[in-house]
Amino acid sequence: MLFAEHGYSGTSSKDVCLAANVNLAAVNYHFGSREGLYEAVLVKAHEHIMSLEMVSAFAESEHTPREKLQAVLAHLVRQGSLDKKSWGFKVLLREIMRPSPAAPSLVNQAIRPKAAVLKKLVAEVLQLPGDHPAVQRGLMLTLLPCIGLLLAPREIRRAVLPAIDAKVPDLLEDISCFAFAGLDALARAHRLP
Repeated sequence: MLFAEHGYSGTSSKDVCLAANVNLAAVNYHFGSREGLYEAVLVKAHEHIMSLEMVSAFAESEHTPREKLQAVLAHLVRQGSLDKKSWGFKVLLREIMRPSPAAPSLVNQAIRPKAAVLKKLVAEVLQLPGDHPAVQRGLMLTLLPCIGLLLAPREIRRAVLPAIDAKVPDLLEDISCFAFAGLDALARAHRLP
């Protein structure tokens, strides 16, 4: 994928049309502009890591809130442990390093809807109202290790912290232990009278 290789600024509509062997007007016809195409690519790329449907399925399952959150963490740890990163991951990494004008669309169409589902789940784990500040902080602090695992190149992880490349079940157990201990502490600190 051209956006994965060259980023938003390094990929023209003409490049896309030539690679797809379509009429040069195809981008504008189907997406309105190159930015419209890139917005669609960003949203699809985010789905490669975890789709809204998947997050919703975890949240709507019959499991306890902790088990649901554990399933989310397990998925993200598996994604972060993959040897080969998808084109979608590469597009998102480029976007994080050098945000484009389409960044707000990524937030509004992909990140915010998933965060809403996950905030509700964390609120259930914490047994706090969904609008409590500790819920947002708990979500951020729970997901940051997984995001770090996704973003840190495997070669650097192996050189600096080789135990991070442990077997997925072992790493998941440690991340879960850390996350739930932190969430339990947050729940105690912010428990309503």
